[in-house]
Amino acid sequence: NAEYMGKILAKIDDWDYDVFALEKETNKGALFMTSYALLYKYGLVRHFNIDEQVLVNFLQAVESGYHPNPYHNSTHAADVLQITHYIMEPGGLKETIKMSQNDCLAALLSAAIHDYDHPVRFHSHLAPMC
Repeated sequence: NAEYMGKILAKIDDWDYDVFALEKETNKGALFMTSYALLYKYGLVRHFNIDEQVLVNFLQAVESGYHPNPYHNSTHAADVLQITHYIMEPGGLKETIKMSQNDCLAALLSAAIHDYDHPVRFHSHLAPMC
């Protein structure tokens, strides 16, 4: 329900943000909701004058570009995105290195899309060397 989802999103600044509960509550929409919340929290939608429908369409496309595999999925991306935010804001990186709005947008979007369309297959460069 919306009240429970609001309680989850209220912890977006906390280390123990429960991306798995959000994933369950939103029927696999944690990446969309986390991205949407953070883009507004940082004032990026207003700063860059991002059209609401364009934003929604983009975030839906990003979420749908993740495959339902055991690790490189949209839940993992939502977790990486929230931790990126945690390092930037509560952790103080944004202030320490004087991140611009461009920097913040780049960091958050990079976290959201970092495993977009990941093929699930293991690559030889990931296998241990013998």
